[in-house]
Amino acid sequence: MPAFESDLRGEVVPEWFMTKEIPAVDWLDESGVEADILRAARAEMRSMQVVRRVVLEGDMLAAEAKDKPGEEKAAAAWARAALRNPRDLFVLERLDRLSRNAKGFLEVGKVLPAMKCYETMVLIKPDSRNIRNFGLCLKKIGKIDMAEKVLRRADELERTENAKSD
Repeated sequence: MPAFESDLRGEVVPEWFMTKEIPAVDWLDESGVEADILRAARAEMRSMQVVRRVVLEGDMLAAEAKDKPGEEKAAAAWARAALRNPRDLFVLERLDRLSRNAKGFLEVGKVLPAMKCYETMVLIKPDSRNIRNFGLCLKKIGKIDMAEKVLRRADELERTENAKSD
């Protein structure tokens, strides 16, 4: 309700519309549902609500971040959420935004900001593609030894990912 009580100016943000506490779902008709199924369903619903709030916490921390420790707190929140539910829409949106920003930075020759985006993506979702992009940025700024190690790790991880998908 505070979002509607104030004079809204500027960007509308999701955290204005999310309750701090997870609301009860008293409206759910539980009749005829076995207790173990109901417990599992409620636990999953609660877990997804927790994930969404952790992502928003990361978004708020990022908006307030003035330094590297602040940025790291935001990335850590997003990583916790992704660990719990890597398919959460807010997690995927954050990864997409970071990816688009990184590509844009690279298009205009700003490698360090692009590398920061990829580093954050690696913290959230340490897959071969994100690690490879981070390694390629390291290579572009001349950190060849470190880039080679990171790119080898990306290759190893890619082989593991491909083996899992086969």
